[in-house]
Amino acid sequence: MIISAIVPMDDHVLFVQADDGANGLFDVKPFLHAEAFEALRDHTEFLSVHNGGYFIEWPCGADLSADTVEAHLSPAPPEIAQRIRLDRASEASRDLNRSLDEPGVEESRGGHRKHLP
Repeated sequence: MIISAIVPMDDHVLFVQADDGANGLFDVKPFLHAEAFEALRDHTEFLSVHNGGYFIEWPCGADLSADTVEAHLSPAPPEIAQRIRLDRASEASRDLNRSLDEPGVEESRGGHRKHLP
């Protein structure tokens, strides 16, 4: 499995989406007793998860392979998956609008952006 998206949720749970479109919930709580994962008890640290594609990691050094995540993935209720897709689409739209508002950036025909001198 290649991880395409990770969204940290409440109660030390991650919403995980794979590159093939499959998704699910990964509960990190069972790992928090291990020394390498102790820092993740701090919610701010937990939220700083990074997607490495074949692994997920945190700045504290804790990491999990995509195989481990896949082996412990629980089905995500459809309403959670839908809400996350909508949130991500809305965020991408806001990011695009912000970048188009940058001074010195103009959108050319075909939707390509070019920086003006």
